[in-house]
Amino acid sequence: MQTVIDLGVIFLAYVFGSIPFGLLIVKLKTGKDIREVESGRTGGTNAMRAAGFWGGVCNRHVGSGHATPLY
Repeated sequence: MQTVIDLGVIFLAYVFGSIPFGLLIVKLKTGKDIREVESGRTGGTNAMRAAGFWGGVCNRHVGSGHATPLY
């Protein structure tokens, strides 16, 4: 049973890690496609350029897993 739980956690971590949060945050906040702004990457710096300071901070915290302790 523990093996099934471990595999489930690994699978969920893989799926959660593959979500482009920079794209989602900028799209929700501004309606722009972050891939067409500045460098075209979905990282925190480009999210900050496209969606403002808090867009970059949210992308940084959610993308790196630091949002969990904030809630």
